Amino acid sequence: MTQEEKELLLKDLSARLPYGVKAYIKNWSKLDQKYYEGVYTVASVHPSLNDIYASTENGSVEVILGYSDYFIRPYLFPLSSMAEEIMDEIYSNTGVYDIDVDSPVHIEVGTTFEDLTKIFDILHKHHIDYQNLIEKGLAFDATELNIY
Repeated sequence: MTQEEKELLLKDLSARLPYGVKAYIKNWSKLDQKYYEGVYTVASVHPSLNDIYASTENGSVEVILGYSDYFIRPYLFPLSSMAEEIMDEIYSNTGVYDIDVDSPVHIEVGTTFEDLTKIFDILHKHHIDYQNLIEKGLAFDATELNIY
């Protein structure tokens, strides 16, 4: 993973923290000499340290990007699969109705920064991949996995 990809992933995960984003993690921990693998809920992200904490019912794991043996990919839904209910939620919260999900995100002219913030919050809440992380190999498609 390049430094640019790490930064993109850390920023994206940070923005999704309040919404319980799940990620597939494989990680060797030098601290307790244990190998972790499975689906975890990301609990905290520390971009300056390249550090991610995640947890499950059975415990937690620390992932330090760039150290040892690690692999982390969040589970997200493709932008193109955004349901009408989500579009309705965006419209009811912002009045914005022209979002083209079949191309790089296009939002109608005149949209305010306040509305953009609300739109991104809704996309984060519903785990929508608006940064093409799935296509870039930095996230897994959550469609039909029933993990959220």
